[in-house]
Amino acid sequence: MTAARSRNGKKSRRYQVVIHNSDDLEFQYVIESLQMILGYEQTQATTCAYLIDDKGSYVVKAFAERELADATLEALVEYEFDAEVIDSFS
Repeated sequence: MTAARSRNGKKSRRYQVVIHNSDDLEFQYVIESLQMILGYEQTQATTCAYLIDDKGSYVVKAFAERELADATLEALVEYEFDAEVIDSFS
């Protein structure tokens, strides 16, 4: 299966990794985990944590390939996140 391409010819980021808010995880743990799993700098991880907390869920990463999204989801679940992959073309 090949990834869909956008109008400008680049691969679209079809598969969105969404984290849902959880009262079970400490705020600092979320920030540190996003840094480790997603490679985010502290500022970006902190922004994501605030958005997850404020909105109830947030797309933290998007991928063109399903396998990469699933691998990220698996890592997040191992860190006890409530997360899912959404196919934005569905």
